[in-house]
Amino acid sequence: MSDKRIVLLFPKTGLEALKPQSPLSLLTLCPYLEQAGYEPVIIDTRVQSDYEQRMRDLIPDALFVGITSMTGHQIRYALELADLVRAIAPDKKIVWGGIHASMLPEQTLADPRVDIVVEMEGERTIVELADYFSRGGDLNSIKAVYYHDAQGQVVYTGHRPLMDLKELRVPSWHLVDVSNYSEIGVQTGRGCPWGCLFCYNHKFNERRWRFKEVSQVIEELRLLKDTYHVESVTFYDDNFFTSPRRVRLLCEKMLEEKLGIKWSTTCRADGLARYDDDFIRLLKASGVHILFVGSESGSEGILLKIDKHITVDDIRGMARTTRKHNLRVHTAFMMGFPGETPADRTQTYRVMDEIKSLDPNIYITQICIYTPFPGTPMYEEAVTHGFVEPKTLAEWGGLTYFECNLPWLNNQERTMLENLAFITRFVFWHREIKSRYLKVYYYPFYVFLRFAALARWRLRWFTNAFEWNVFRFFLERISS
Repeated sequence: MSDKRIVLLFPKTGLEALKPQSPLSLLTLCPYLEQAGYEPVIIDTRVQSDYEQRMRDLIPDALFVGITSMTGHQIRYALELADLVRAIAPDKKIVWGGIHASMLPEQTLADPRVDIVVEMEGERTIVELADYFSRGGDLNSIKAVYYHDAQGQVVYTGHRPLMDLKELRVPSWHLVDVSNYSEIGVQTGRGCPWGCLFCYNHKFNERRWRFKEVSQVIEELRLLKDTYHVESVTFYDDNFFTSPRRVRLLCEKMLEEKLGIKWSTTCRADGLARYDDDFIRLLKASGVHILFVGSESGSEGILLKIDKHITVDDIRGMARTTRKHNLRVHTAFMMGFPGETPADRTQTYRVMDEIKSLDPNIYITQICIYTPFPGTPMYEEAVTHGFVEPKTLAEWGGLTYFECNLPWLNNQERTMLENLAFITRFVFWHREIKSRYLKVYYYPFYVFLRFAALARWRLRWFTNAFEWNVFRFFLERISS
């Protein structure tokens, strides 16, 4: 066995884009391992068709195997990879990390395909685990780890404080082929001080915002530009605009350095509604490409309920700003919250049409179905309203965002929301579907689905959508 190689697996997610996003959650771990003398290898099963053979070649001599995954179908694919690891090297230890494992560590550990769970941020923990597997020692001394002791009892080694991001190293981009990815992710900060009740940040980042220095961000952008010829990046921050002053400094530095990189990131509707013209002109001059905004609802009552701290007027103001400055904004809405009424939904339809009228070029990605995610404040409320918690890791892997299983809704409402998630995608997000997912031989189906979706949206007829059933059948076949 090699005392240097560590194999890190990125599972498929289901329906993949023609080019997926970069595996930043693994790339950020690797510079710490490399500095400590280890040899991390990333196998991204979304883009490497020979991933099974690579696993067979590399895993037998690896120190251990790491797997990351998010709640939903990615868990299903992660478990399939873990099965393959067991078949290749039955005694090889499998370490799980990521948001889902951090939210439900003991349930994750209960699966026989999981040996160790790393909680929350893994940059420091993974190096200590590598040292443990390489040299021996006391596993209990490594913070933020869950494992079974010799008696089969769960051991939790204790909380590890959040990192100071000023110490965060540049990800190991040399370990992947950047041309395989549609988005190259750069993280300038972690966490968010806002309190949206459906968000994982309450637990994972403890509602704290931490950030890199502007000089660190510029260093990484320069590396991506000069070494890997990257022309655009996405800032994968939970809330990039937490400090507008810092954003201003970063944009000014990008212009000063003449990077010529387009960038996209998240933004709040109330921010866009209030930023002054000079600030927005600076964003555009520095290369802003897309701003992703969670509008969530057109109902004031729902916005209050989910603690979003925006108003419907903010959403309208966002659209006025995007029209005035020709900004490209992608915004999404959600339905299915406990206590939501038909009147709330009607208000959301109206607001969607209204902002599309205010800015015909605004991208509305879709109406998403609310999903109770573990570790979020609304999760407990969902359980009290009858949400049946998946009892195993494998059951969480069966969760799909195309299906609505919210028990506080009747059958007709659940079916309607499933149809809406599909219909609004083809009404408002059709340009992205064409550029990111559409292959030439899919085009006749796309044209039919687009026409049907437009007709249904105009008529507000969201039931008996036979075309959605056909499309879902098709999705399940190509993603299996």
